[in-house]
Amino acid sequence: LASALQLTAWLADLGGELERGRLRIPVDELTRSGVALDALRGGGEPAALARAVAAHVAWTRSLYSKGWELCRALGPWRGRELAFVLRWHAATLSAIEHAHFDALRGPPPSGWLRLMACATASLASSAAPRLA
Repeated sequence: LASALQLTAWLADLGGELERGRLRIPVDELTRSGVALDALRGGGEPAALARAVAAHVAWTRSLYSKGWELCRALGPWRGRELAFVLRWHAATLSAIEHAHFDALRGPPPSGWLRLMACATASLASSAAPRLA
């Protein structure tokens, strides 16, 4: 879960990370997706970068899926706390997907509506949401 949390944070602020000189997606994965590294800083290669980000979002979701089992094992209170964290970060990944994997736009919004939705769903149940 720690890896998934860190990957989500990096993906959510990929543009900011690039401005600070940090490349958080491995170079071989970027080149495999067709990203020209010299064009990346200027915002070029949006379709190729979107492919790389989409692959990382899918990988991150697979890491989170393992965390839902832990929610049940932690019991009713701690399980719901973890469920909130998982839902919050899943919402971040969903926002990146909704932006067509354009991770250079900056972090997705996280306001009161998202807070209330994640908190209410987590108080109701620590079970994994049905995503299909």
